[in-house]
Amino acid sequence: MKLRFLVPVFMALYCVIVTGDVVAQTDQEYIDRALEDISKVIDNPQSIERDSILIYNYYFLSEKYRGRDEDTTKEYISRIDAFRGQTEWPKVEGLYYRAVGRLFDQQGRFPDALDAYSHAIEAFEAVGDQTQYICYVYIYKAFVLLNTGLYKECEAQLKIIEPVAEKLENKDCLAYILDAYGDLNYYPAFGRMDYEKALEYYLEVEKLLPYVTRKRFVADNANGLAGVYLRLGMEERATYYRDIALKEAEKHGFRYVTFAVYSDLADAYVEAGNFEDAIRYRLLARDYVSEDGWILMESRAENNLAWTYKLAGDYQNALAHFERFWEIEDSLSRFQVQQRYAELQTKYESGKKDLEIQNLKADKLRWLRNLLFGLLFFGVAFVIYNIRMNDKLINQNAELQSKNDEISAALMQGRNIERKRMA
Repeated sequence: MKLRFLVPVFMALYCVIVTGDVVAQTDQEYIDRALEDISKVIDNPQSIERDSILIYNYYFLSEKYRGRDEDTTKEYISRIDAFRGQTEWPKVEGLYYRAVGRLFDQQGRFPDALDAYSHAIEAFEAVGDQTQYICYVYIYKAFVLLNTGLYKECEAQLKIIEPVAEKLENKDCLAYILDAYGDLNYYPAFGRMDYEKALEYYLEVEKLLPYVTRKRFVADNANGLAGVYLRLGMEERATYYRDIALKEAEKHGFRYVTFAVYSDLADAYVEAGNFEDAIRYRLLARDYVSEDGWILMESRAENNLAWTYKLAGDYQNALAHFERFWEIEDSLSRFQVQQRYAELQTKYESGKKDLEIQNLKADKLRWLRNLLFGLLFFGVAFVIYNIRMNDKLINQNAELQSKNDEISAALMQGRNIERKRMA
């Protein structure tokens, strides 16, 4: 049976980097540490070191509270904004737009998120950043494009930043990118369903696990491997990795990984024609995402439920969930993102053409300048040559005149002697 669901594309992966960690007991330790770092330097005289510590921790705290306490998130973003134009730390502009983009992303304001991420990339590139700062922004931007149907453009963004991710000692960004490639080959929504290729990417991520810092990678990657092994008919391997995913998700409170596991299980039950269990797991998945208030994931959950009910012949429930799905979709402005991205690309291409024209003009000016310099050089050389030749001719004429004078004197002397002799 061919699935028509809006599958949980990049589900666990996307939620890892977009929603941030739940503000739970383990995360509270990180929050307390950030607040402590702030308290240590906030009263110090202004310096690049002080500003960078404050700005980074304000950004970190905006991440931790985003999606849970919007007012607190906005407060920390405003503190970053206050440093713009007031600090010499070059990363402030990029981090400000990155934080703004993340908030818009959480709110489902995708066109605004796309603009913010694009500004962040420009800001980081302007100061030559080659760190995780710019790497993550490219990933965030790629996923906005993904979630608005621009799959090729999403992959293109990841390809741009992949060489930077490969050079970083911390392999988190590279793991995100490779996992994304696996998802693009695994989930039916992208039309590839190359499970062998997806498996290659997921196994590459598994090799990186000792070098990543985020615990979610273990659970997320295990879920990806479970799904692809299930599609390849290797059920024992699928069960092994699914158990790891669920265990890690429960241990660390990774709700979105659990959501992805339940969604994949529902897909498998639909393929087997077991709609009762499929609907049970769809509802569990929807409940998980609804509790966190992540509107994008809720949209996917409602769409999946609607199609599952329709396939099960329960048209009344299917209609109810379709209506909820479209209600959410209308608020996400996906089409506006496609338009905005097209505008950005047009602007980029136009700017590139203007640059090419300016370069051609500059080349012509350089050619004309070189020609003039060449003519001037030869002109000066010709004048110098003429002056030297004139000096040489004058010297030669002087020598000839001297010799003529000597000859004339000798002749005159000879005549005088001859006259004396004749006399």
